[in-house]
Amino acid sequence: LVQALLKIHQHGFCHGDLKLRNILVKDTALYFIDLDSFSAIGWRKTAQTDMARLIVGLSEAGCVNEDVDFFLHTYCQQGGLDRHVLVKKIRPLIAKFQCRHKRRHGREPIAIDMT
Repeated sequence: LVQALLKIHQHGFCHGDLKLRNILVKDTALYFIDLDSFSAIGWRKTAQTDMARLIVGLSEAGCVNEDVDFFLHTYCQQGGLDRHVLVKKIRPLIAKFQCRHKRRHGREPIAIDMT
């Protein structure tokens, strides 16, 4: 997942609506589905938005902070990115998406530790 997402982002594209139900794994192949939001990275749709949506989805699915940490570490390491810069950019987006989840589903969001 990390390598596929990084490759998409490095080529200047983003999914736009990346959440767990829009990812399909069959055998060893990974498929991104629901591609109606797939587009070039722009001012509104960014790699950081994809990352934030996916991290919120992982937390809602019960993935522990170690899984999120591994995902971020691998993405930054393979992409040659500074983790602290990425976390600083996605933290407000995560808060925004978690606030939406709280309004829609009426439950407190799961804390995500990205230190």
